[in-house]
Amino acid sequence: MEEGLGVRDEAERYRDYRSSVEAIRERFERATGSEEKLRVVEEMERLAYEEMCSFLRNAQATRFVM
Repeated sequence: MEEGLGVRDEAERYRDYRSSVEAIRERFERATGSEEKLRVVEEMERLAYEEMCSFLRNAQATRFVM
């Protein structure tokens, strides 16, 4: 049942996303100038956009059974 629901794949995707977010947060906290902070924020925005696209692709391919 777990394999059919794709829980393992989703959990791995979320772990990867969390790891990327944590790395970006650390870079943001270490950044000293506003230009550097802006570049890090832009990277976070790209990451969030890519994650949303991945989520939507997976949701479109998913069937829900009740």
